[in-house]
Amino acid sequence: MVTIISFVIVLGILIFVHEFGHFIAARLCGVGVEKFSIGFGPKVFGWKRGETDYMLSAIPLGGYVKMIGEEPDAPLTEDEKEYSFTHKEVWKRFIIVAAGPFFNFFLAIVLYFGLFLFYGTYFYPPVIGQTEPGTPSYERLGIGDEIVSINDNEITSWSELEKKIEKSKGNDLILKVKRGNDLNEVVLKPVLLDSESIFGEKIKKYSIGVKPYLPPVIGSIAPDSPALKAGIEPGDKIIEINSQKITTWYDVSDAISRSESAIELVFERDNELIKKTIQPEIKELKDHLGKSFERKLIGIAAKDISKHKKAGPLTAMSESLSQTWKVIELTFVGIVKMIDGTISKDNLGGPIMIAQMAGDQAKQGLTSFLIFICLISINLGLLNLLPVPVLDGGHLMFFLIEMVTGKPVSIKVREVAQQIGLFLLLTLMVFAFYNDILRLFSN
Repeated sequence: MVTIISFVIVLGILIFVHEFGHFIAARLCGVGVEKFSIGFGPKVFGWKRGETDYMLSAIPLGGYVKMIGEEPDAPLTEDEKEYSFTHKEVWKRFIIVAAGPFFNFFLAIVLYFGLFLFYGTYFYPPVIGQTEPGTPSYERLGIGDEIVSINDNEITSWSELEKKIEKSKGNDLILKVKRGNDLNEVVLKPVLLDSESIFGEKIKKYSIGVKPYLPPVIGSIAPDSPALKAGIEPGDKIIEINSQKITTWYDVSDAISRSESAIELVFERDNELIKKTIQPEIKELKDHLGKSFERKLIGIAAKDISKHKKAGPLTAMSESLSQTWKVIELTFVGIVKMIDGTISKDNLGGPIMIAQMAGDQAKQGLTSFLIFICLISINLGLLNLLPVPVLDGGHLMFFLIEMVTGKPVSIKVREVAQQIGLFLLLTLMVFAFYNDILRLFSN
C-alpha cells in the first residue's frame, strides 16, 4: 500500500508541475487553453473555469495541456486566431513548450532549497584516513592528520580538499597540516593516478593518494547477519581482527575480505574488551551500474562521522542550484553512456521500478522521499528535452529550425517525424516494462 500511495504522489506531483509549466507559460503568452488534464483517456472528474476544462483522466501515466490552435491545420475563427498557439511568434511557442521541462528543474531547485535550508549541509572533515604507497602523501602524511589549508586557502571539508587537488593540474600545493597540537607545512605535488568515474570508466585524476578518515566504530548492523547473531552492537569499536591491529575502517574491510575462514574479532564496549568469533558470508551485490560482484561480509557498516553545518537562504540556494546542476549533468552523461553501451541498458526502468523506488524511499523518511522526487523530476525534465518528435525536445527542435530558416517545418515532415518518434518512444516503454518484469521475477 505504501508503494502504491507513494507512486501516485510522485507521479501526480511530477505530472502536475510539468503540465502547469506549459499552462502558465501559455497563459502568459496570450494563448488560450482548452484542457488541462492530469492523466490520459476518459475524464474521471473535473470542472470548467473560463475557457479551460480542468480534469483528472483515467490513465495516470502522463498528462497534457490542449491549447487553442495547437494543430497547424485546425479550423479557427478570426477571434480564436488571436489566442492560437500556431499563430503566436516562434519564440513564444518555444517558451511555452520549454516551460514544462523547466518547471521540472524548478521543482528540484525548490525542494533542494527547502531541504538545505531546513537540514543544513553535511560534510566529512579533511582528516587523513589512509595514504597509498608510492604516492606523494605516503611518507609525508599520516592517519589522523587534518588538512587546515591549501595555498593559504582554508579547508573545512573533504570535498573542498579533493577539488583543490584536482584543480592543481599537478602544480605544487602548500598544505598546512594539524597533527595533535602541532601545525606543520607540507609541500606536495599531485600526480595523475588511475581512478574510476561514477560510470565505471577508467580515468586519470590528479591526486596525492589519500582517503578520508573513518573510525573503526560500528554504526549499523544488517538484519539476520553474522554480526547480529554474534551479539555485535552499534557503537562497538573494533580493536583487532585476527590479531591484526585496527586503526581505521579500511583495516576492517581489508581484514574481512582477506579472511579465509572465521575471524577473531576484538572490540571495545563500555571500556571492556570483548572477543567474538564470526564466520563471514559471501554475498552477491550489485554496484551503482548494476554489475554483480561478490564480497565477504559480516553485516556491519561504519559509523557516520559527517559534520553538520547550518545553511542560510543564500547558502541553501547556492547548494540547491549546484546540486540540481550536478544531477542534470550526471543524468545527461548517463543517458549518453547508456546509448553507447558503457552502462548496461538493464538499468533502464519504467513505472514499476519507479513505484518500487518511491515506496522504498518513502519508508526511509520524508527527506529521502523528497530527494527521490528531485531526482525523478530532473530525469523527466531532461528526457523531455531530448530531440525526439512527440517529446517537448522534438517540438523545440522544429522551432529552432523555423528560427533559422524563417519558415515552419512542413506539416508532412512533422507528421512523419512524429510517427518515427512515437515508434521510438513506444519501443523504449516496452523495453522499460520488460526490464521491470524481469526484476520482479528475479527478486
